Amino acid sequence: MPPPRHALTSPSLSLASAPKTAVIVGWTASAQGIARRLAQLGCARIIVCVDSNGDNGEGIIPKARQKTEAEIVKEVTSGAAGVEVSVIHGDLSDVKGIRAVVASIKAAVGHHDGAEAGIDYLVLAQISAPTGSVENLNAEGHDPVFTAQCIARFAIPYLLASSSPSSPHSQPPTTSTPTSTSTKSFLAPTAVILSIYYHWGHTLDDLTVEDLSLKRIYGEGKLSTTNMYKTQMRRDCTVLDGINEEFNLRFPQYRYYSLFPSLVKGDFNAREFPTYLKAVVWLGSKLAAVSPEEFAHAPVYLLASPPSTLDHTVGSDRFLDHGLNCVGDGVKGQWVRNRANTEKLWAKMVEIVGVDT
Repeated sequence: MPPPRHALTSPSLSLASAPKTAVIVGWTASAQGIARRLAQLGCARIIVCVDSNGDNGEGIIPKARQKTEAEIVKEVTSGAAGVEVSVIHGDLSDVKGIRAVVASIKAAVGHHDGAEAGIDYLVLAQISAPTGSVENLNAEGHDPVFTAQCIARFAIPYLLASSSPSSPHSQPPTTSTPTSTSTKSFLAPTAVILSIYYHWGHTLDDLTVEDLSLKRIYGEGKLSTTNMYKTQMRRDCTVLDGINEEFNLRFPQYRYYSLFPSLVKGDFNAREFPTYLKAVVWLGSKLAAVSPEEFAHAPVYLLASPPSTLDHTVGSDRFLDHGLNCVGDGVKGQWVRNRANTEKLWAKMVEIVGVDT
């Protein structure tokens, strides 16, 4: 049963009792709402990562590149006092750029091994919609949009959680037994990872980890641009759900949540969508979208509440909607329910991303 609405806005929800560090990737409208809410509750330090790559044309993190660092700091600290804000510029469209972002995050956080140190809240809020094509691959041979949307949501928490080649997480799994020991971590002992993405409830049950960019399917020329868009959307859902499943099994000391935000004002421009979705997105943004501030209450409740409270209100499900209803049974498709598939996916992601030295 989800927590009652008044619990999400309760004055007792506070981060002022102990210094907390949050990292927010993607300066979307929903991310801005979360950052402001964390600051208002007393989060000591907020590190924001925005996209600085204006050449790839993907618009991975919308609107951020028009804002200066001073403007971003002002947006976070409006109505809050005593919060330290850092801004990191990076590129999520290839693995090289993602690893550079992780290095910048580590430098901003500092390396902590003691208890109650490191990143307490990691929010992955970048938005990258499918394109219906895979013609513009990056230098690594991957679709830049898929890289930002999916590979980054694996790579950033993975590289922050396990930074040593001697870690058991650095090698592809050989059995279904989860492992939980990491030699180094930039995440706090009970860190919460929150992955916010819009494409939910779809599955690509014939997905193969050797063709995550769907180059083979696209090359066959059997799909129209619209159908390729739908296939990419199903692929994204399947991969992101699989990452969630495996991360929680392999790093049970952390909580990796996937959150469906419904519609948040400012996150989307209807003109960026295929023709068959333009009217739906436009109408939804006018009639059903909530403000970033209204949306932020649910994700910040997940981030800021003690584990004992979350065990009572949302339980063990790591797939939640914007009302914090548990939806894991409904959104996970056949592919993700097969552990052999998600193990192969994890191994492939490790191969793509590599490990820290």
